[in-house]
Amino acid sequence: MPRRLARLLLAVAVAMTLPVFGRAADPASEPNASNDAQGIQFFETKVRPLLVKHCYECHGEDAQESDLRLDTHDGIIRGGRSGMAVVAGKPTQSLLLTAVGYQDANLRMPPETKLAAAEVADLRRWIEIELRIPTPTLLARRLNRAKSTSSAAVRSGPFNRLRGRRFRK
Repeated sequence: MPRRLARLLLAVAVAMTLPVFGRAADPASEPNASNDAQGIQFFETKVRPLLVKHCYECHGEDAQESDLRLDTHDGIIRGGRSGMAVVAGKPTQSLLLTAVGYQDANLRMPPETKLAAAEVADLRRWIEIELRIPTPTLLARRLNRAKSTSSAAVRSGPFNRLRGRRFRK
C-alpha cells in the first residue's frame, strides 16, 4: 500500500510540474503563423499608413532620396545609402528610429515636423516584433484581390446590371 501511494504522489507531482516546464514563459513570443498574421496586421494598420503619410513622398515609388525606398518589402529590408534603415528586433540599432526620434541633428525625418510619440512607439514596436512585413508574393496577392474586387464592383454597377438585363431579354 505505501508503495502504491508513493507512485501516486510521484505521478501527481510530475503532472503538476509539466505545465510549468512544458511551455514557454511567454507564448506570444513564440514564432508561429498566428503571430506572423498579427504582426502583418500591425504593419498594415499602424506602420504602412504612417509610412504612406510621412515617408513615401521622398522614399517611395517616384523618389528614393538617399537610395532608400520604404514602399516595398525589399526596399525596407535593403535600406539606403546610410546603411540598413531597420534592424529586425533591434530598435536601438535602427537608423529609422534615430531619424524619426530626432536623436541625430544631421538625420531628422520627416524634416518638417517630428512624428507624434505614438507613431514613433508604433515604429519601435514593429521593429521589436522583427519587422513583420507582407512578402512580395503576399503583397501581389492582395493587390490582385483588390483589383479583382474593384473590377467586380464595376461590372456589377447599376448601369452594367441594366445593360445585362437588356441583353438577356
